[in-house]
Amino acid sequence: MRNIHKRAIPRKFREWKEENNHHLKDLPFKAIPSEEGGVKDDLRKALCEEQGYLCCYCQNQISDDADGMRVEHWACQRKNVDKRFEYGNLLAACCGSEGQGRKNHHCDVLKASSDLKYNPADFDVESVIKYKANGEIYSIDKDFNEQLGSVNSPGILNLNLRRLRMQRQARIDAVIGEMPKKGSWPREKILRKISEYETPGENGKLKSFSGVAIYYLKKKLR
Repeated sequence: MRNIHKRAIPRKFREWKEENNHHLKDLPFKAIPSEEGGVKDDLRKALCEEQGYLCCYCQNQISDDADGMRVEHWACQRKNVDKRFEYGNLLAACCGSEGQGRKNHHCDVLKASSDLKYNPADFDVESVIKYKANGEIYSIDKDFNEQLGSVNSPGILNLNLRRLRMQRQARIDAVIGEMPKKGSWPREKILRKISEYETPGENGKLKSFSGVAIYYLKKKLR
């Protein structure tokens, strides 16, 4: 998980909200027009771009089409009708292994209407998140740590699902493979690598699990 910096509300979504402001509270989220190139496409693209095309929770790469991501309501729609169309409450999530059995579900798919303690779009989650060399994610905040999930319990997000742990470990191994094989890592090279993982490519996409790589590299700086 990494911090998300929200940008301005996308134009088509803002204009649609203004046109329907008189009855927004009565509309379901699926009321947003979904024709190709329309409001929903504009919204998906904006959410993905501000996150570098990484899932707001697991950091897997996502795409801005209907089959490649889910629009996540951090404060769930059912219990927070007033935030249903609030752009600051919307995030881009992966498809969470939907349809592959509940034990494999993660991120938004498993979270459903559950409440998370921290929103990566308005809280410095990176300050309470850590990673182990085996790819395990955990939090120094006891409550949030339980919500992330452990090897033995899915919690709310199931972020320690074996597949996700292996993918994070693979990213750490890739970082190690990119650095000098002998001796200590030069500070300048570490800083360049951090910048590389913090900067989206020409397609606007960050490398998957870039937050894991940055965490590991910053540990080396210390």
